[in-house]
Amino acid sequence: MNTKFTKCLCVVSKNPNIEIIQYYKSFKLDFYLLTPITPGQKIEGVNYILDTEVLNYSQFNFEKTNRPGWYYQQFLKLAVVLKLPYDYVHIIDGDTYIEENAINSINTIYYSRKKINYCYCNFNLKFGLSIIQKNFIVNHMNFHKETFISMFEKVFISWENILLNIDTDSWLSEYYSYANYVLTYKDDINLEKIKVFRRGDLLSKTCLTTLGKQYHLIALEPQHHTNFFKRKLVRILFFFKFNLG
Repeated sequence: MNTKFTKCLCVVSKNPNIEIIQYYKSFKLDFYLLTPITPGQKIEGVNYILDTEVLNYSQFNFEKTNRPGWYYQQFLKLAVVLKLPYDYVHIIDGDTYIEENAINSINTIYYSRKKINYCYCNFNLKFGLSIIQKNFIVNHMNFHKETFISMFEKVFISWENILLNIDTDSWLSEYYSYANYVLTYKDDINLEKIKVFRRGDLLSKTCLTTLGKQYHLIALEPQHHTNFFKRKLVRILFFFKFNLG
């Protein structure tokens, strides 16, 4: 591993998309894939990390939450920031394409026009974190390790404490909580609104060429409901360059 870099990329994915992996591998940064199972055929230039090497599901009682798998993945993202030997660890959701400028930035927090759900705000309030009415849940975050360690020690205290404060009206978002902490305690951070398009899975592959021109972020979300009318609506929204997400 080349340790001269102070920043790396880490895609977190239960079912890795080969095309997305190849896209991020092309950037001149050390690249990691955090995934439950190592594929039979590895891609050259990709550093594979198993979920269990970072955090075992059985270590904490995720079953007490209404979305155990979802919260486990959030814990994984935070834990891998602590594990990897870099000043900055850029975490990216495995179904998401992000434009190059956002990858290269280290001092920018991104947000979308979508209104933040009050349940994420409720979680922050329990820990005395600030409440900024912007949606920082945009499928990626560039974590500064030193800042995150400070946040964990001063705010969260322990992993168990995080779980104890999750309920049906209080939701953890690793991205939203971290962004609020950073914007409160650091002065050299820029805020940038980005244009997001979710449901890229319903578009043709050629639409990805608009990344960085028409949209800053395109997410593939095939797990969500799809029908004929939904597919048509998504394509109309994309054609007229609307934000979706």
